[in-house]
Amino acid sequence: MEKVGLSKIFKLNWANTAINSLAIDESGAFGSRQVRGYHYSTVSPTPCENPSLVSICDNIMEEALDIPKGSIIEDSEEWAQVLSGNKLFEGSKPISHCYCGHQFGVFAGQLGDGRAISLGDIRNNKGEIWELQLKGAGLTPYSRTADGRAVLRSSIREYLCSEAIHALGIPTTRAGSIITSDSTVARDLLYNGNVIYENCSVVLRLAPSFIRFGSFEICLPTNKLSGAEGPSHGLEDELIPQLYQYVIDNFYPEIWKRYESEEITKEDMFLETFKEIQRRTAQTVAKWQAVGFCHGVLNTDNMSILGLTIDYGPFGFMDNFNPDHICNHSDKDGRYSYDNQPTMCKWNLIKLSEALESLIPEAKEHVTNNFDMEYSTFYIQEFQSKLGIKKQQIGDLQMYEYLISTLKAGGYDWTNFFRILSGITVPDTEEDCTNLESIQSVIDSIFELRTKKSLMCKRKKPQFAKMQLMKLKEIMDTQPELLKYINADPKFIEKELQKDEEYTKLVASEESELDKETRESLNNFVITYRKRLFQDFENRDDQELTLEEFNSQRVLNMLKTNPKFILRNHLAQECIKKAEEGDYSMIDGLLKVLESPFDEHDGTPDHWSAPAPESAYDLCVSCSS
Repeated sequence: MEKVGLSKIFKLNWANTAINSLAIDESGAFGSRQVRGYHYSTVSPTPCENPSLVSICDNIMEEALDIPKGSIIEDSEEWAQVLSGNKLFEGSKPISHCYCGHQFGVFAGQLGDGRAISLGDIRNNKGEIWELQLKGAGLTPYSRTADGRAVLRSSIREYLCSEAIHALGIPTTRAGSIITSDSTVARDLLYNGNVIYENCSVVLRLAPSFIRFGSFEICLPTNKLSGAEGPSHGLEDELIPQLYQYVIDNFYPEIWKRYESEEITKEDMFLETFKEIQRRTAQTVAKWQAVGFCHGVLNTDNMSILGLTIDYGPFGFMDNFNPDHICNHSDKDGRYSYDNQPTMCKWNLIKLSEALESLIPEAKEHVTNNFDMEYSTFYIQEFQSKLGIKKQQIGDLQMYEYLISTLKAGGYDWTNFFRILSGITVPDTEEDCTNLESIQSVIDSIFELRTKKSLMCKRKKPQFAKMQLMKLKEIMDTQPELLKYINADPKFIEKELQKDEEYTKLVASEESELDKETRESLNNFVITYRKRLFQDFENRDDQELTLEEFNSQRVLNMLKTNPKFILRNHLAQECIKKAEEGDYSMIDGLLKVLESPFDEHDGTPDHWSAPAPESAYDLCVSCSS
């Protein structure tokens, strides 16, 4: 494959740390296969026809790769060749990563980069390591029955969401560009036999590393439930320590330096690194919960060893609050629902600890004993910021719980609820906190964000008809051993029964009565919230700070914490529809807004920051990418 000279394309300082440090399969054998004894395989991107630049994110290209803004557009045809994988940077050594994973709770054996090809990693002018990865660049040894390609739909979603998540202050992989081409691939969007042909697209993804929990599962023995085993089972004493040490050396240098200076032992270094991986994971999922982000597929192969948000598939930002919100339509049991995300991250950490047991015997116990507390600490910190609360006090947890029950009762638009809540002012006295007359317009605006009965019923409706549920309950009560033969989880049945009870009650209720209860719950929360803010004012560090100044500072802080713009699903779909018709303008427009989501952005369409229309809830997020 042709390599582009440095005189034509901006110079990158290739370090290629992974290929120089880990076990690399250099056989070059073509076709999908089990790769035993290696962390990576050398590969070559598959050329595509007539690649063209759809969008470039100048911010990350300059931040990570030191490429001046505007320079790629000036030479877009040559860059399209490189960013599609048709040509290679001089110094690039393409590889794909071998990893395994527990998918929906079951060990699946070898997975790997089936359509992602790493060009290698570079060291930028700040001394940072950045790996460049092309997603959709063609077949690798890990492609299994797939074609190694991505399409415009999924590429746009990942590109926009990577940068949106970053701008929200959440650790994530980044996205530098989208390329499309004249090459096409067959896709069955809803897995119903209706195949269409879509243009091949490639996203440039960037991160310090794409190593994940599943990277350490390549040596697992045969799983009793699935029958799968890691391709390198029996080589764990060689491959796992080598990979773990590589991660520490390059991405946890502060811990490595403590070992190098003999402050800690090697065993302590391994454990301290695991603790930091857990801490970062807990912090990241707390941040997801705070902005209402749902990953959709939290398998062990989609969990970053650096605590990053990684592998954007059927993700979604929650519109109206629903703790049971599922953004992945193939997740029928709600394993990866919004409310379950912290639990699933903990479960994945336990699986990582099991894969590292020979190195870190204490890891599993550390997860069991500490994850919940760590997550809770980060979660409370996030909500303090969202509510504009300065210092934690006794009783705050109860207020947060009451807030969640209020949000659940009304099904309010998550993003706009907190944005508008910033308009709640603190009165002169604590007694005045119960007088809501002066802030009635703010309360009315919040109340308008509630979910109407029609949508609430649609959302609460169980997956099974009542007669089916009753039959499942009968089996669960009388012959529970039969459930495994019909692939039914007792916990899921219990949840469906509870949902059916709530649904039946909801259908029978009057909308006016629901509104009355919702309004009462909202008023009670606002009173509690104002009293809590008044306590902050009374206990302020600067006693010369006036009430007006206090209110102004709090509002400003809340507006810097609670975004006005998120990548709502219906906006992504609108953007994709236009792009598939050849109009890429909305991609760049949305990108600009999502890169600074807390700003007002005057002149943007009103619906970009408005709650999703009811019709948006019928949109299906497909995994077929």
